[in-house]
Amino acid sequence: MERKFFDAICVVCKTNFKTKCRRLTNISCSDKCKREFLATKPKKVLFERECQWCRKQFGATRKSSKFCNSDCSREYRLLVTKNKRQEINEKISRANTGRVRTPEQLEKNFFVKNRQTAEKNHNFGKKLTEEKKNELADARRKALEKLEIQKICEKCGKDFVAKHKKTMFCNWRCAYRYKADLNGVVPKEKLDKIRLENYESKKNKECKTCKTQFVLKINSKNKIFCSKECQYEALKVEKSIRVEKQCVICDKTFRYKFTENQNRKTCSKVCNMLHVIQTRRPADGEKISNRLKEYYRTHTHPSKGRRHSEEQKAKMRLIFARIDRSGKNNSFYGKKHSKEMKEKLSILAANRMSSLHSPFNKKFKTGFFFSAKNNNKMFYRSSWEEHAYRLLEENPNVLRYSAEVVKIPYVFEQKKKHYIPDILVEYNDSTLAVIEIKPKAFLREARNVAKFKAAKKFCNKVGMKFQVWTEFRLFPKKVSNFTAS
Repeated sequence: MERKFFDAICVVCKTNFKTKCRRLTNISCSDKCKREFLATKPKKVLFERECQWCRKQFGATRKSSKFCNSDCSREYRLLVTKNKRQEINEKISRANTGRVRTPEQLEKNFFVKNRQTAEKNHNFGKKLTEEKKNELADARRKALEKLEIQKICEKCGKDFVAKHKKTMFCNWRCAYRYKADLNGVVPKEKLDKIRLENYESKKNKECKTCKTQFVLKINSKNKIFCSKECQYEALKVEKSIRVEKQCVICDKTFRYKFTENQNRKTCSKVCNMLHVIQTRRPADGEKISNRLKEYYRTHTHPSKGRRHSEEQKAKMRLIFARIDRSGKNNSFYGKKHSKEMKEKLSILAANRMSSLHSPFNKKFKTGFFFSAKNNNKMFYRSSWEEHAYRLLEENPNVLRYSAEVVKIPYVFEQKKKHYIPDILVEYNDSTLAVIEIKPKAFLREARNVAKFKAAKKFCNKVGMKFQVWTEFRLFPKKVSNFTAS
């Protein structure tokens, strides 16, 4: 189908020319004529307003516009602070409750006064230098040193010289005693008397092993034995005692020392682990994990750099085989990830993809390509990426390039995800370009369309170019031969 051309006349230069557009009114032959036509076209003025700063009348296209230009709005924001704005609102509210002046008159007077005071100040719109700031600080310091205020101490009643208006006491002791009297704190002298009385009441005590009386010291109130020999004898007797109990899980009888944990309920470590898993609450697990995290921030983990032996692995398999974590026994049963958690998981997956050199699709060719421009090995996830690296190496305009560096957020199916393009290229003229390698057949997929839209927006903001390289860019000869045949 051949397109029809229509005869038209330019509005500005009035020359005859042909166009594809059917609308023949107000049309121009070139960009220059179009600009001239738009410049002569009058702008629409819908509202007449008065500037709040300079009080000039101006035409506004919006209802909410308050200033005639950007300079007036900037000066208004510099001078009018939050506190001053509150004063205006209070005055306006008073005027509305039956005062003589209207709110418009109050606003006019307020802004005119502020502007006059600002213009009188010789430092208006200027910034202080560091030397001036230091001079002002020294002057303040000297003025404070010269201050001498005569006052009376509220505790002892003595006359003293103070450097601040808020000082109430002559020294720290008077201040401490005054606070102690207010709060009911016992002074040190009374505390010593109470300690001596308690010591004399519990001075003589009976030993548990030899049952002889001995004298206590002031700092050893909870002492039970008269000497260390009596203490060791009591420990030997306690260690020899054995207690019999029944295991909660396997119902076996077992014996343990009396000095060990008396609340023990299981016969072995395996049974203890099963008992903990059955009786543990989710809140207890969170507490334990938080404690461990705080501890291992400053300490190294004991199993760091080690590996389990085959015997230990076999024991662990037996333990986990007994535990049933399916259905309601699973801690995540009936729960769902929150939006914040889903975003974190997507970020972790994107970081894992960019940091680890692992093939996510084993069908394609993977490996390393040595780049002379970067003086480093570059990882590729397909043969097309390897071929793209070779083209960039042969191109003299390319300065350097890197793989899977940029991370771009995008939304797909109302879910926030992250997209990592294949290559970032820097050219000799200091321009940057983001390149995605993709077959032409996959360009119209919904996921890829969302990715490419987000990538274009991101690149326009940052000042980069976004390109998609298909087989037509990578293998032009092969594609032309295939289409010809």
